[in-house]
Amino acid sequence: MAGPWAWAALVAIPVIVASFEILAWTFRPKRISLKGKAVLIVGGSSGIGLCMAELAVKQGARVAIVARNKERLDSAHKQLEALLPPDAPSADFLLSVAADAANPDDARRAVDQAVAAFGRLDAVICCQGQSTPHPFEFDTVENQQQLMSVNYWASVYTIRAALPAIKRAGQEGRIVLVSSQAGQVGIYGYTAYSAAKFALRGLAEALQMELVHVGTRVVMLFPPDTDTPQLHQENETKPEVTKAITGTNKPFPPMAVARAAISAVERGDFLAPVGFDGWMLSIATAGMAPCVSLNKLLLELLLAGPLRLVAAATVAGFNASARRVAQNQPRQGHHATQMTAGVLS
Repeated sequence: MAGPWAWAALVAIPVIVASFEILAWTFRPKRISLKGKAVLIVGGSSGIGLCMAELAVKQGARVAIVARNKERLDSAHKQLEALLPPDAPSADFLLSVAADAANPDDARRAVDQAVAAFGRLDAVICCQGQSTPHPFEFDTVENQQQLMSVNYWASVYTIRAALPAIKRAGQEGRIVLVSSQAGQVGIYGYTAYSAAKFALRGLAEALQMELVHVGTRVVMLFPPDTDTPQLHQENETKPEVTKAITGTNKPFPPMAVARAAISAVERGDFLAPVGFDGWMLSIATAGMAPCVSLNKLLLELLLAGPLRLVAAATVAGFNASARRVAQNQPRQGHHATQMTAGVLS
């Protein structure tokens, strides 16, 4: 026969579990729908940015896309127009702005046009990016400055211009910074790119703290290699050592990355990984990131130790690959003979 302690446990355990789930639910940020929201996407004419624009339009959002390449921008606009309901006026739901967000005046102009067109701005997504990998020793200062300008400063300029409007959206406001898995772990050849993407993490953590009283959520997306124009350009200058480390895994489809991003935007997650490897990497590199889920916090507590061992072994493997390939190559610089224009589109 069960004693009093057994009966107490039978009652207490479900109560504790239910209480934890209720606490976890109330602890999470307010979940939002993009329907009716005004969303600005920098880098929205191709790749992940365009896929996010498509998903937002399908959900009923009003979307402004910003890019430098006018031809690609016009093509993306037509592609998005085809997704609108037949009775939806394009001018009420879509806006395309040819601008270089790495220029603060252009970034402000793009934001001002979006606010003027839609009367508000609920979310800004900084999806522009550029990567021209070279070993640090043989890279140029100009290339390093360019990558910082595109990957970091363009986001800063856009957010600065959009922040007053985003704050007015309160708990339903979203600021999305698209980093990279190279913004979680440094890789051979990515000294300039990783530096810029790591910088976004610091910006996001500090900015989220400054916005905690408003309720606006900052979301950090960490895509893996994704089948986009940026990756194709990147592969043109990628050192053999980098190729050996990153492997031959098939790149993720941009739409799969975009779906993960939009889901994170709706939930208000701070860290938004993609895929199982990305999920493990987000736990291994959680650090001082804002905690928005008690369930994930428990997983981080349980897995942090084991994943530190996995991380150490992984980096050791990367170092072994770098050492092996570098020793088999002639001692010469992998100069940036062709600095690609990058993807602000």
